[in-house]
Amino acid sequence: MQFVWIKMIETVLTWVQSNIPQLFITIVIAFIVWYVAKFYFVYFKKVEEKVNNLQCENHRNEIDKIKNQEILPCKEHLQQYYDIKEDLARIQMFLAMKNPKTINAFSMKHSPRQLNDKGIELYESINGEKFLNDNYDLFDVIISEKKPKTALDVEASALEALIMSLNLDIFNPIKNWVYNSAAVKLKKATGEEYDYSLTINDICFILSLPLRNKYLDKHPEIVVEQ
Repeated sequence: MQFVWIKMIETVLTWVQSNIPQLFITIVIAFIVWYVAKFYFVYFKKVEEKVNNLQCENHRNEIDKIKNQEILPCKEHLQQYYDIKEDLARIQMFLAMKNPKTINAFSMKHSPRQLNDKGIELYESINGEKFLNDNYDLFDVIISEKKPKTALDVEASALEALIMSLNLDIFNPIKNWVYNSAAVKLKKATGEEYDYSLTINDICFILSLPLRNKYLDKHPEIVVEQ
């Protein structure tokens, strides 16, 4: 019976991932948040129990530090937090790059892939050039930490760097722009127009291609052509 339920859940998640990627992201994030919250609840419960059971006067200063969280989180748990954050960014990056609507709607394969007219229009609407110039040093550090060896590595790392930085205040104006933006007109292969609601992942993808170009310009050690 348990096996049947597991197969049903796998089937539902596979369908959601393929048909409603944003909902899939929400489900994954909700699960990770629940898991981390559960982990930290158990961890801090154990700390509290140890604190309550320590009576030795020699440990009083250490107890006060723990109660005030002066030594928490430790390096190990802080690293776990960053690892989870990076995993989330990779999941979002994977879904963004897998979504043909985003890729084909705002870019074209032009050795290498570049923004198309609609992508350039949106890039200018969000003042993308200024945003990347103002925050380039931050993105340069994040991309460099991933040690990209090829231009394709840089392209993927640029998108990941943007998604990893979404919680920073630098993205607030862009988030507000996305929230207030009307649906954009896109064209199907038949030429028929339809309304498309922009997401922050779309904007990250649009920003990632110019960011890739900027990084490659500043890092000539990365070979672009054979």
